[in-house]
Amino acid sequence: MRRRATSAAHSGWPGGHTCTREGDSSPLAFGTLTGSGSIATASSSFKANGVTNGSGYKMDVNGYFFGPSAVEVGGVFRLSGNGGNGQGALFGGE
Repeated sequence: MRRRATSAAHSGWPGGHTCTREGDSSPLAFGTLTGSGSIATASSSFKANGVTNGSGYKMDVNGYFFGPSAVEVGGVFRLSGNGGNGQGALFGGE
């Protein structure tokens, strides 16, 4: 199933997200991640910088809108904190 991406700004990502470290099966709880960002209409790009939360993590995101009427999105994120880093890609389309 494909989901439609929107350009609505979010001031926070829902809490309760977890993952595991490479080579370690114990879960990492990120907590709520917040930040601020902007959308540059001339380049169809977006960028958001996270703020370090009470759990010691922050996430930065950047990417571009694509396709007719910019209904597709692609980007990358970087999660950092507590002596570790993680990164990944995001995409969405109509």
